[in-house]
Amino acid sequence: LSMSLRGVNESAGLNLNEMPAIAAVDLRYSIYSPYIKRMVAECARQVQRSPEQFVDSIFNQPSHQLGQALGLIPGPGIKQVLRELVSQGGEVRLKAHPDSILDPAALSSLRPEVLTRLLNIELYLNDQPVEDLTFALAEQAAAAGSGSESQEGGKAEPESDSVVGDGDFDAAGRGQRDARRLRYMETEIAELQHYLGSRVRLYTDQSSKPKTGYLIAYNGRTFSVEQSVHGGTMTAHIQQSELTRAEVLRRVP
Repeated sequence: LSMSLRGVNESAGLNLNEMPAIAAVDLRYSIYSPYIKRMVAECARQVQRSPEQFVDSIFNQPSHQLGQALGLIPGPGIKQVLRELVSQGGEVRLKAHPDSILDPAALSSLRPEVLTRLLNIELYLNDQPVEDLTFALAEQAAAAGSGSESQEGGKAEPESDSVVGDGDFDAAGRGQRDARRLRYMETEIAELQHYLGSRVRLYTDQSSKPKTGYLIAYNGRTFSVEQSVHGGTMTAHIQQSELTRAEVLRRVP
């Protein structure tokens, strides 16, 4: 594991004027092929199945059960990586290098596709890139299918301030939903730049409706918010000088 941080000066130590944040991560994890094959063969023998049948039983189970075991529900690409590691062993490498400082507390509220983009995640199996990085967090998948379509054709915002998350995989962990509630909380506009990657509502005096979506960029004067519209996405750019109120989706203490 190799990791570098922003906000830490090698000569002076911690910079009190800047919150330390991850600048880059390079993680390698290897499974020794003869070992994993022997282990799978022994597990298969104990349940009176072939190694192939045993591996199939792991990855063909319902998504929510797989999510409970892994903490995430893998899409086809990541599931194939896991299957290969369990079947043959090998090395998986994960690299992340976010372009900007992200609030770690906000990462769990992000849609997986937004998370992978903001962190610039790359995944390799035996030095071969994995193109499909889709996945759902098990707790976020509890809200799968709960959103209704808005009049514009995109997903409508929940009537309540409480939100758990989005997902396109099987529902899981519904009993944990109330224990992990999120709420839009008013945030100082001057502090908004520290919540890149978070879900926000931005209000201006030019419209009665807030711009709602994921805060994906700030250039010193303008905030960019990715919104769901007509089943796709569009980016709205709002001048900081036009903002009258800002709310950020955060966990309720």
